[in-house]
Amino acid sequence: MPTLPFRPALLLLALAALGGAGCSPTSIAEERVEEALQGAIGPADRYEVSFEGLDAGDGTADRVTIVGERVRPAQAPALDRLDAVLEGVRFDRGESRLERAERVRADVRVRPSDLAAYVEASGRVREATAEVRAPDVLVLRLQPDIAGLPLPSGADIEVTGTVRGDGPRLRFDVAEVRAAGLGLGGRVADLVGAEVNPLFDLSDVGGIDLGGVEVSDVRVEDGVLVVTAEGSLAGVSFE
Repeated sequence: MPTLPFRPALLLLALAALGGAGCSPTSIAEERVEEALQGAIGPADRYEVSFEGLDAGDGTADRVTIVGERVRPAQAPALDRLDAVLEGVRFDRGESRLERAERVRADVRVRPSDLAAYVEASGRVREATAEVRAPDVLVLRLQPDIAGLPLPSGADIEVTGTVRGDGPRLRFDVAEVRAAGLGLGGRVADLVGAEVNPLFDLSDVGGIDLGGVEVSDVRVEDGVLVVTAEGSLAGVSFE
């Protein structure tokens, strides 16, 4: 199964657009970053960017806030909403390089239907549906194509477990796998868990080292999965 693409680092790619902002007003810089996000992350119904304390000549900003609604990344589930805040930002416009962001926080909201559609599109499963339950429970119902599963072709299974952060990774701890109302035992749960984990890994996203950003919280709010990542970044190149 492809990894779940929570990609807060890709938000930072838009900072490369500031290389053309020069001494333009803050509003022009915001517009250029919003345009850049369409390619850096993916098309969206709306992006909104705001700067506080932007000094384009000095290559610094006190705070960069990015909001995306119905973001559709390539090879990723649609993101119902994306919120990111970078503080203490310094960038090198000429080198298209983020020198540092002292504090980073990103929240991604994923609808169960979008997660299920992405899992199904992976080609490893059919007829996938997903459900999330507070505080951190994920239920996947699907027809798997996983080597070693003692199931007839086309059999439906229900996989239940919890979602948690593990450093820069998001893990799905499979607690139970059932088919036709019967529990299939720990071996099957281990096989399914090995197949889907980690759901995503921030330590190397798109070839960018994000060792300073880790998953800090995973929760279910209003029927959607919410993942928060926090940390700092230094020396990120966009070329």
